[in-house]
Amino acid sequence: CPMAAVNQWMKEIEKFTKKGTLKTLVYHGSEKGRVATQFKKCDVVITTYQTLESDYRREAHKHRVKCKYCGKLFMPEKLTFHQRYFCGPNAEKTKKQQKTAAKKAMQSMGIGNSKASSSTDAPPTITNIYRDFMKQAGVTVKSKGYWNVMKETQERLKGSSSSSSKGGDDGLSRERLALLDRKELVELCDKKGVDSTGRKPELVDRLMDFAVRGTTSKAEEPV
Repeated sequence: CPMAAVNQWMKEIEKFTKKGTLKTLVYHGSEKGRVATQFKKCDVVITTYQTLESDYRREAHKHRVKCKYCGKLFMPEKLTFHQRYFCGPNAEKTKKQQKTAAKKAMQSMGIGNSKASSSTDAPPTITNIYRDFMKQAGVTVKSKGYWNVMKETQERLKGSSSSSSKGGDDGLSRERLALLDRKELVELCDKKGVDSTGRKPELVDRLMDFAVRGTTSKAEEPV
């Protein structure tokens, strides 16, 4: 029972039983080790949820076995399950477990339909992951389905290539920049003399602004 109810239970037992019929004992606090030796002499033992949980965990820990692969401790029946599906050279997850693990990984990366992401695309398929990253780069992918998205991307890349051939700065495009990691974007910003601080979307925006300014200045040069 809760600690606040221990004394209440003591009074209730005394009130509704004949005097001397039941011997009660409170098992709690720093003296519980000494009190435990009196269990067999008592009819009723009153304790708290926290005390019971603490004692259970302490006793259960004595029976835990170390996994020879990862070193973590498990109860014997849990260790068998752990090594069958999760740990060791012969471990193999079920399809459901693989799907769950993949979903958790997507959530930890901030992609897919999760609390860590503002995305409305679900489930976290390759197409939806790509759509998320392109959205962060400022490009909206309108198509649905893998092949339709591939077709739209190819058409967009063709368009950006033709634009860059007319005077763009080194063929910079949002699609190509989105495929670079932040370290590569920082190096490219330093090379172009652009501010390299901030998040990946901000770096992409600065590089695209730089490319547009470069195109404009070339167009204004006298022939």
